[in-house]
Amino acid sequence: MDEATTKARETLLDLARRWAAGDNVVDDARIPRHALLLGNHRHYRANIAVYRELCDSLSVGDDVDLDTIVNELMFSDQLFKSYAPGLPERAEFGDLTHWLRSLYSGEIPSEVAAVGTLSAWRNTLARHGVRLSYSSGTSGQMSFVPRDAQSWAALTNNGQTYSDTSWFLDSDGRPRPFACLVAGPRGTGLGIQGAAAGLTRMAARSHYLFDTELDIDGVLGAGSPDAGPTIVNAAGGAAPFVQARDFLRSAAEDKLRVLVFGAPFYLRQLCQQLAALGGNIELPAGSMVSTGGGWKSFAREMIPRADLLAMIERTLGIGAAAFKDVYSTAEINCSLIGCAEGRYHIPPLLEVVVLDEAFLGEIGAPGTGLVGFLDPFATSYPGFIITGDVATLSEGHCACGLHGPFIDGEIQRATNREVKGCGGVLAAALS
Repeated sequence: MDEATTKARETLLDLARRWAAGDNVVDDARIPRHALLLGNHRHYRANIAVYRELCDSLSVGDDVDLDTIVNELMFSDQLFKSYAPGLPERAEFGDLTHWLRSLYSGEIPSEVAAVGTLSAWRNTLARHGVRLSYSSGTSGQMSFVPRDAQSWAALTNNGQTYSDTSWFLDSDGRPRPFACLVAGPRGTGLGIQGAAAGLTRMAARSHYLFDTELDIDGVLGAGSPDAGPTIVNAAGGAAPFVQARDFLRSAAEDKLRVLVFGAPFYLRQLCQQLAALGGNIELPAGSMVSTGGGWKSFAREMIPRADLLAMIERTLGIGAAAFKDVYSTAEINCSLIGCAEGRYHIPPLLEVVVLDEAFLGEIGAPGTGLVGFLDPFATSYPGFIITGDVATLSEGHCACGLHGPFIDGEIQRATNREVKGCGGVLAAALS
């Protein structure tokens, strides 16, 4: 990484810290962010085969503007599952590795392919410095996102710059004790699982609602039905919820603040089952609920945000001010943070655009359409991604205290787009 790139990244990370504290850094952040994105274009063109082929097909050289990138050089998120169908199931890791090389900026040695399972493939890649994130969808075709050390560090560390750490740390930087209930299974490969693992490491005590390990082989081929499964029947009846109730009661008796974290459909199920098991639990003051992953294959069971918040407050005693929903995807190194105003705020580390039906858009323009991300910290794979999600992009000062661009209201899956992401995988794996 050259000196100018290093400086731009450091500047952007510092601005993210100021943004999280309530400063208006919109104009200041635009310059280093755009410089990094243009630098990524040149880096991708020089080092990533699939991106170079796209540029060559359009006669695009190193010198472009961001609108050219938005309108000509963005990939669908389907890029990360564009290998021939069935390769993982047939354990054809030679062909799968050959495909992965086409969208990775570094070297992947041939010995990576000499394995027999997806877990072994992922572990061998990691030993050679390639960290593989994954997700899935209704097609059953898994997405694989390869990260080098630099991109992996961005994925795991950048969130500290734009997140409110006051809940975890006091003003002197000392940890604040809390208990963490994860509404979901164990694991680290899915984004929501990685976040959960990080939270449990910080917690004074922790508990998983489903005490089972969901690894990459368990995700393989997990398609989500149109209407999600009954989680209680799929995951051992009422026993997990009895154990969760006892964990929460113990924390409440010890006056230990609790963070409940998981996909929203698990939170809804948790609240319903706790109520059925004998009433509500009044968690200690300062407790918090955080959701991520969306409703995905449980779309038919989706309830309005206000109804979910009312259920959480009634069951756990946690009001809307202590609720946060987080949106992200496997392909980006940043999360959009939900606030009490029903908006998802975009940290300065990410450029978000909305595209019309012709897949055209404009940097900085508000509107409703397909969501596109340009991630300056995605350096080992093409980070100019069109998702299958539809949302409304706006900008301004929010009553929650944050400035800048935000997604206004719910984020929906586009018509005829497969359900994908952490939520879809978790739903399917427990069906």
